[in-house]
Amino acid sequence: MEQIEALLVLSRVPDRALRLEEVARAQRVEPAAARTALEALAVQGLVAEQGGIYRFTPDGPATMDAVAQLAVAYDTRPVTLIKALYNRPAPSAAKAFADAFLIRKPGEGS
Repeated sequence: MEQIEALLVLSRVPDRALRLEEVARAQRVEPAAARTALEALAVQGLVAEQGGIYRFTPDGPATMDAVAQLAVAYDTRPVTLIKALYNRPAPSAAKAFADAFLIRKPGEGS
C-alpha cells in the first residue's frame, strides 16, 4: 500500500520533483518507509530519483492512464482497493524463487 500511496503523491504533481521527506509527510509515514516504497517504484521504472529527489516518470500514456485509474479507485473506493490488493493469490514459493533469477531488460515489467 505504501508504494501505491507514494506513486499517487508523485503522480498528483507531475511537473514537480519532491524530496523524500515531502513524500513521507504526504503519506504520513516515516521517511524509511517512504524510501523503501520509492526505491521499489524506481526499480519498476515508475519513479526517477536523483540526489534524494523523486519524480513520477511514466513511460507513456498507458501508464499515465493506469495511474489515473488507480487514483480514482484510491479516492473513491479505498476499501475495495485494499481488499483487492490483499486478497490476490500469492505466487507459489517455487515460482517466486524461479522468477528471482529471470534476467530482464531495463524497463521490462516484473
